[in-house]
Amino acid sequence: NVTISLKEAYEGTSRTLRVGGEKMKVKIPAGIKDGQRLKLKGKGRSTLSRGARGDLYLTVNINMPEEYERKGDNIYYDHPIDLYTAVLGGETVVNTLAGKAKLNIPAGTSSGKLFRLNGMGMPEFKNSSNKGDLLVRIQIQVPDKLSKEEEKLFKQLAKK
Repeated sequence: NVTISLKEAYEGTSRTLRVGGEKMKVKIPAGIKDGQRLKLKGKGRSTLSRGARGDLYLTVNINMPEEYERKGDNIYYDHPIDLYTAVLGGETVVNTLAGKAKLNIPAGTSSGKLFRLNGMGMPEFKNSSNKGDLLVRIQIQVPDKLSKEEEKLFKQLAKK
């Protein structure tokens, strides 16, 4: 078994392994899924009867960050925004696997609302030019401390 990061699963990576005293470099293609097995032809143990080496199967595990969820080639990402942006609208910067992307948040956005960023999800296994989507799930962060002025304004709004 080998464990890789989500970013490594997105980009593809390699690992140097020691199998039966022999070092070998294994290429892990972009888009691999958690628990997927790679077949390394002729890299297994020799059979007693024929002497030929069998195949070695390597299971790849992905260390998935808590704020991400993968469904096929689509990635769901929980993205926090402040209460003011949710109410008034605005722009937020989202961390994607390819870097940062700007996302416009319309006024009145609720917690749990999904925004789809086409082609910014995981690449297809063995066809990395095709990518799934990144679905940004909004999580509104309510302030835990308010200034006296903010508290006064919220109380005024609550009366309307």
